[in-house]
Amino acid sequence: MRCGPVRSGRRSRFTSPIANPANLLVMGSAGYRFADYVRASVPLTLVVFLVLILLTAVMWLL
Repeated sequence: MRCGPVRSGRRSRFTSPIANPANLLVMGSAGYRFADYVRASVPLTLVVFLVLILLTAVMWLL
């Protein structure tokens, strides 16, 4: 039960186009560069990280 946030953290495959075949398809057809993925994923990764830390703390107290 307490591993839920940790398991969810590994699902964040939006950080690079290499992590997911769908990302590669979008990258090729839309003309995105690797830097575009980094620029978009850094803020999103920070938000996911903070939410997972909060969820871990809440679940630990239960």
